[in-house]
Amino acid sequence: MLRFEAGWVEPAIGANDLGFDDSPEESIGDWHRRHGLWID
Repeated sequence: MLRFEAGWVEPAIGANDLGFDDSPEESIGDWHRRHGLWID
């Protein structure tokens, strides 16, 4: 949520990282499921 970062913060965003001005549409749970990291 880069829109809310403090003005003095320099985000460390790598070439393969995603950055979002606001919340992404994919939930944290959905991200974990997609990466095979979800435990029921």
